Amino acid sequence: MWRLLVAVGALSELPVAFELRAFMLLFAGELGAAASLIQQLQPAIEATGSKRVPYSALGLSASQADRPKRRHRSMRSRGREAAR
Repeated sequence: MWRLLVAVGALSELPVAFELRAFMLLFAGELGAAASLIQQLQPAIEATGSKRVPYSALGLSASQADRPKRRHRSMRSRGREAAR
């Protein structure tokens, strides 16, 4: 894949494509797939000499940190409903 991108002169677009795809996966709730793509993002940034900041990695961290809170809120709501 890398050779094809170099041949057509599109290697510099790879980090952008990975970043956009990772965000799409995050918004779709596919955190595992997003994490896998984000792992591939850093080598792509280094290979292209890009100065991009992998914001999708921050988005993944925020999504993972927010999950227990959501679960906790829903459990509290269920407890209130059961008490009624």
